[in-house]
This record gives sequence, C-alpha cells and structure tokens, in this order.
Amino acid sequence: MSFRIRAALTGAVALAAAGGAGYLLGGPALAGYALFSTALCGAAALLWRQSRRAQAEQRRQQAAVRQLTEKVSGLSRRVKRLQEDQEQGRRHLADRIDATYARIRQVPGDTRRLVREDDRSGRVLDAIGAVREEVESIPRMTRRLVREWNRIVYAEVEDLTALYRDIEPDRALPQMHGWSAGADLARYLYCEVAEAGRSSVLECGSGTTTVILAYAFRARGHGRVVSLEHDPRFAAATRRMIEERGLGEWAEVVDAPLADAVVGDAVWPWYDLDAVPEGPFDLLLVDGPPASVGSEARYPAVPLLLDRLAKDALVVLDDTRRPDERAIGERWAAELEGFALESLGHDHGTLVLRRGGEAAL
Repeated sequence: MSFRIRAALTGAVALAAAGGAGYLLGGPALAGYALFSTALCGAAALLWRQSRRAQAEQRRQQAAVRQLTEKVSGLSRRVKRLQEDQEQGRRHLADRIDATYARIRQVPGDTRRLVREDDRSGRVLDAIGAVREEVESIPRMTRRLVREWNRIVYAEVEDLTALYRDIEPDRALPQMHGWSAGADLARYLYCEVAEAGRSSVLECGSGTTTVILAYAFRARGHGRVVSLEHDPRFAAATRRMIEERGLGEWAEVVDAPLADAVVGDAVWPWYDLDAVPEGPFDLLLVDGPPASVGSEARYPAVPLLLDRLAKDALVVLDDTRRPDERAIGERWAAELEGFALESLGHDHGTLVLRRGGEAAL
C-alpha cells in the first residue's frame, strides 16, 4: 500500500474520530472545530513529512553528486598519471635512443683505441722484457761501475800525489772536489805550463786552477795567469789563497762584472771586455760564467777572445759532462776553422780545442 493511500485512510479515520468525539462532547459546533483542527494537523503532518522526504532526497542527491565528483576527480588523476607515465616513458625512450646513437658513434673510436691498446700491450710486453734484461744486467753494471769508480779514484789520487811532488807546497793545496776543478784537470794544466811551456794564460772564472797555474809559472820562472771573476766574493777568496802562498807575482785576479756582449745577432751576459787584457794568450781556460747565468753561458769566450789568442793557443773547457758545456765545445769546433776538438777522460769532463793556425768564425 502506498504512502498516499495510507495517509488518506489515516486522515479519514482521524477526522471521523475527531468529529464523533466533538459531537458527543459539545454538539455540532465542537464537532466542526474538531474536524477543522484535525484536518489542519493532518495537513501540517503531511507537509512535514514531505519536507523530510525532500530533505532526504536532497541529501541523497548531494551524496550522489559528491560521489560522482570524487569519481571524476579520481578519473582525472588517473588520466594525469597516465599522461605523466607516458611522457616519462617517451623521455626514457628518447634517452635510450640518444644513448644508442652516441654508442654507435663511439664504435669507430673504440675500434681505433682497441687497436692502439693491442699495440700498446705489445709495447708493454717489450718494455717488461727490456726491464728484465736491465735487472739481470745490474750485477754486471755494478761491477763495471765499481771498476770505473776505482779507476777514477786511483787517477785522482795519482794526479794529486804528482801535484804535491812537483809543487812541494809549504801548505795544503786548495780543495779539488765538489764544484772546484778536479785533480786531473789541475795536473793537466800544471803540465801544460811547467812542461809544455805555456807562458800566458787567461782564465774565465777564478779558484783552485788559478793557484795551480800560479805554482806552474813559479816553477818555470816566468809567465802569468790572469783570471776574470765577476763575483767579488770569489775574487776575494782567490786573492787570499794567492797571497797566503806568496804567488802574487804569478797570478792576477781581475774584477770583470758581467755585461752585455754581442756575438753575431745575439746578446750574451759575459765578462766586461774592457777588463780583459789584450794578450796574446797561448792558453784559454773557460770555467765561467756559471751555468746559473743562462743557457750556454760560456759560449761567448772563444768568439770574443779569438783575436787575443796566440797562433798555437790551446782552449780548455771544463765541466763538459754537462750537456750545455758539451754543446758549447761542439759548437766551437763546428764554427771555427783550424781547431781540432779533443775530449779528455776527466771526472768532470774536459774538452780541448787545439789551434794549429789562423782561425776564423
């Protein structure tokens, strides 16, 4: 049975009951009032009921709308996630494609590198073999070095003993080790003066050899060594050694500061030429300026002093175990005519240029 039928039946029963009760209690007037009041209450109840139903329907519709909205929002989120996943997948695929292309482009370079590495592996094996041979040769090399060292030490002792025997000094000779000239060079210079008859020596750089040459000239009874020195401290030290041994008659130390000297198209720092005596000199000893002045610092000696050398002059270059000095000696020999280059087996290395006639650059 529907709500409306139930409501109509309920209203009719209520009206009948109200009318009957009013008629019994108060007559027709009270019965009419009861009927009106009952009808009014029924109408109000009906309106309230309909209002409740309308509110319930509204709430149901609102809930349905919210549910639909949530479904739409969820669907939107899923669509957005799908779009993001699709975009991420697209980017990932693009990156993979780019990486693949990059790897493909590297293939030629990798191939060349593998070829080089294979070649390098061969070189490494060769190097390992060479190292093994060197290691195996160490005992043999050690024995050879010991023999060479013994030879050098014996020769140094022999030369030093000969110097003391020939000079018979009343005090110790200057040191002949470290930066100073060795006993082998000192003995060679002494013999060139005392035995070979050199009478005038010009020395670039002063020190031990200045004293030895002065002793040689004293033994001969005439001659003199002139030593150019740019450093006042070394000049003073050499003068003191000469004075202490009473050799002032046979040696002179000249203060010759470094100045610009022109050789060919180049400018070199070298001894001030105004301080150099005119000569002629039959022996030129080149043992300065020091290497700290510059590359091949001793080269200007022969080009600048060539016209002050005697016809049979001898040029002695010290420290030729160093690459710079050896290059200087070879350069002189290549640029000068009438000079022969000779290498002496001295500890520090000595090159000798022997002049046999007129020479020109």
